[in-house]
Amino acid sequence: SFIDSLGCTLNLPCWVKGSLQTGELASAMGMELLHEYTTIPIVVAPAFCTLCGGISFNEDGVEMLGPILAGGFVSDMKCYLLDGSYLGLIEDLPRVISREDKKERN
Repeated sequence: SFIDSLGCTLNLPCWVKGSLQTGELASAMGMELLHEYTTIPIVVAPAFCTLCGGISFNEDGVEMLGPILAGGFVSDMKCYLLDGSYLGLIEDLPRVISREDKKERN
């Protein structure tokens, strides 16, 4: 999500590429690693239909969807627009205030 100088929000679909921390995931599930890999590349695809919705990765107060992202098992999440433009690491993107927080502040 991006906010312009007038306060209008633009939500753009993006690809997110990161590293799944297999050791942390296995220990959270009470399992042992069966291989020597400590990280596995993971890609989060955008919702390609506007009816599917989605979340903003850089919005304050929004929890990640799914047990792997919500559990914090993915690190170094890099954001790419659909045209391949690299926006940077999710943690370095400017934070956006959620709509609910805006309502509470007004």
